Amino acid sequence: MKRKNVLLSVALLLPVLVFIFLKFFGKNKFDIPVFHQDRIELIGDCNLNYAVPYRVPVEVLTSLNCVLWDPSVIVFSDLVGESKSRLETEIQTKKLNLIVAKGLVSEEELRKLSCVFILPPETNAVLVDGEQRIRGYYKLNDRDETDRLLVELKILFNEY
Repeated sequence: MKRKNVLLSVALLLPVLVFIFLKFFGKNKFDIPVFHQDRIELIGDCNLNYAVPYRVPVEVLTSLNCVLWDPSVIVFSDLVGESKSRLETEIQTKKLNLIVAKGLVSEEELRKLSCVFILPPETNAVLVDGEQRIRGYYKLNDRDETDRLLVELKILFNEY
């Protein structure tokens, strides 16, 4: 009888101890990488002076009508179809800047902006957090990339 009481106590106490251990010593969140913190790989014929760690200049974000200190998604091509509707739905529920730069600036300014955002080839969108750090590059024509952006936005909003 005494042995049963000890086993029952251990069986009930063990999950509580595991829960308490994980609560105090575990981290239960995802992490989004911060790009260009150690080095910057130049793309194309951009000849700007980049400082490491890189932050997008505040002047550039204000020229695109971004609300400072809120995350921004800057799109460098036309945003149509399912990607547009899914991102607009996300914007309605969160404080997020969605800027379609192609409609705001000329082609030459668009090329300069792609240098400022260090936009890799094959991508057409960039995620900038509230501290002007680049958190991701996306090809929004691809459904999986749009899904990845939406998941990373949820993680980003969980951080702030």
